[in-house]
Amino acid sequence: MNTIAVQLGQKLFEFASKQDWINRGQRIWRVHRATDGRALAIDTKGRICQMGAHFSRAENDGSYPISVYRVQPDDKLNGADLDMTDDALFGPEYGAAVG
Repeated sequence: MNTIAVQLGQKLFEFASKQDWINRGQRIWRVHRATDGRALAIDTKGRICQMGAHFSRAENDGSYPISVYRVQPDDKLNGADLDMTDDALFGPEYGAAVG
């Protein structure tokens, strides 16, 4: 196994468990605009998690939480320009269901 040191950008969020990843995964990546290779998920053993099998492996060997970081330290996208409305976070049906 090769080990290298890398410089990552801002920590965006983390998944506490595989079930947390299942429940929040699709939305939270979009909310943080962490798609298209702009973010990297890393378990507590330092392994990159890119697909379901990786999240399952982390569940099986106790490597949660999995933290998600911006790939580039100088990425200009930060929390100030994120849409944190209920529609953005939960979808437009959320407001209709509770309002």
